[in-house]
Amino acid sequence: QPLIHNDMNLVQLNPLELAKQLTLIESQLFLEVEPFELLDGNYLPKKHSLRQAPNVNAILNFTNQLSNYVIECILYPKLPLKERTSRLKGWLKVALATSYFRNFNSLAAIMTALQNHALTRLQGIWDELDDKELDLYKYLARVVHPDKNFKVYRRKLKKYTENYRFGDIKSSKSVVPIVPFFNLFLQDLTFINEGNTKLRDDLRFKPYTLINIDKYFKITKTINIVNFFQVDYESGSEEFDTMSSFFNIEGQLDQDSKNIKPIPLVQEFILYEFWRVN
Repeated sequence: QPLIHNDMNLVQLNPLELAKQLTLIESQLFLEVEPFELLDGNYLPKKHSLRQAPNVNAILNFTNQLSNYVIECILYPKLPLKERTSRLKGWLKVALATSYFRNFNSLAAIMTALQNHALTRLQGIWDELDDKELDLYKYLARVVHPDKNFKVYRRKLKKYTENYRFGDIKSSKSVVPIVPFFNLFLQDLTFINEGNTKLRDDLRFKPYTLINIDKYFKITKTINIVNFFQVDYESGSEEFDTMSSFFNIEGQLDQDSKNIKPIPLVQEFILYEFWRVN
C-alpha cells in the first residue's frame, strides 16, 4: 500500500534507528559502485548523459536529497520557534548516531545542511541550544570541515586503513563496515586527473613518449581504497565510544555497531519522505 503523508517527519523517529536505516541504505548504495565508474571521469556531470556511472549518481543523489530534507524539515513554513529548535536538536542526535555506525556520508550530508546559510541566519533557533548541544554541533561540524583538505576526517579514516597495504591480499577489506564520505573520493580523483598529465614531459626520452605511471598509480590506489571499504554490515561486534554521554542516550545504544538489521517499512518511509520533499 502507498504511504500517506500524515505530517510525521523523519526527525521524529528514534535517532538511533533512523541512523541505522540511513546507514544501511547508504552502505548498499556504496557497495554497488563499480571501479569502472570511477575511471576517465565517468562520474563527472558532463558525462551524466552517457550513463557510465549510475551507482555513483545514485549515492550522490541520495546524499543531496538527505541534505535538502534536513533543510526543509527545519525551514518548514509556519513552524513555531520551539519546533524548529526541536528539529535542529533532533538532527544533531541523528548526526551523532551516524558517527557511531561510522557513516561519514550521512554525517557530512546532515552537517552540510545545518551549516547552510538559510539555517545559520535563524539566530533564534541557535540561541535555544545549551552549551552541551553547541559543543556537539561544533565537534560534528569539525569532523567533516574542509579545512586543510578535510584533515580531521582523513585522520579518522586513516585509523581504519592502518593495516591496509596496496596490493596486499590479506588486507584487501576493512575489518569493520564503514560508509565513507563518498564525494571526497570523487574530489581526489578529479584532482589527480586534472593535476597530472597522461604523458611525462621529459626531453631525455625524445622522440619517444613516456606514460606518467605515477598518475595511474594514484588513481588505482584511490579506487582500491574505495573497494577496501566496500564491506556490508552483516556480522561482528564492537563497543561504542564514550561519546554516548551526549544527550544521555548510552542506555539506548546497541553494543553492536556492525551487525545492524534493516527495517523495510522505515526504509520505505525514508525514501518516500525524500521523494516528497525533493
